[in-house]
Amino acid sequence: MNIESKDQKNIVRLVLVCGAVLALFLGAKFIHEVDAIGDDMNEITPTISVSGEGEVFAVPDVAKISFSVRTVKSSIALAQDEMNIKTNAALKSIESFMVAEKDIKTVDYSAYPEYSTPYYGCYSASCPPVKQPKITGYVASQRIEITIRDTEKVGEIVDALGENGVTEISGPDFSLSDEKGAEQEARAKAIADATEQAEILAKDLGVKLGDIVGFSEDGGGYPMPYMMKAESAMDAGSTVSASLPVGENKITKNVTITFELEQ
Repeated sequence: MNIESKDQKNIVRLVLVCGAVLALFLGAKFIHEVDAIGDDMNEITPTISVSGEGEVFAVPDVAKISFSVRTVKSSIALAQDEMNIKTNAALKSIESFMVAEKDIKTVDYSAYPEYSTPYYGCYSASCPPVKQPKITGYVASQRIEITIRDTEKVGEIVDALGENGVTEISGPDFSLSDEKGAEQEARAKAIADATEQAEILAKDLGVKLGDIVGFSEDGGGYPMPYMMKAESAMDAGSTVSASLPVGENKITKNVTITFELEQ
């Protein structure tokens, strides 16, 4: 046997040995990965998700009302002057109710011309040309919002405004000064409700509750405003005060809690 043939055989043996070692390495790695996947699957913990609801009823202790004054005159200056007189009279009428200055604010103020556009009701080709709109007057308008922290005075304040030339009154919008406190109480009730339901379910399933691994919440309570026109607050010559029941606000919270289960 020549030297060249001997070297070729040695190379073939080396390749076979390397291939066998590589195959053993890959096989061992594959088995290890399969075992790891199996371990991970064994580590998956079952869970349950349960929803709960909590409600809190609270009597509102804050009210907001707003009123508008609108005047129309032959000039903006005259309209503004009259509007200012009426607005100041309306504000003066509520001074005795001790509404703080910080609780009175203007939410809208505008002054603009008012136009009239003639309408002829003509649809033929011989219709006369449409005339340009004419200014019929100038409008000044102001809207003021009042926050009332003594809800027992709301009806009297509405009456006082209605007697002093305001154009429109809207409200009252009743709310809670401590809205967050009521929400926290409702949330605590919802969590207790969800936890109680989860304990009952776990008992029925023959398992135990583990750690909380998920939580979400939604929901809230919103007051409903009471709308009225100024003239309905008090008829001319009437001495009957407006009756504006405060009622209750309902704050609702809904939560969903996910628990681990233990065998």
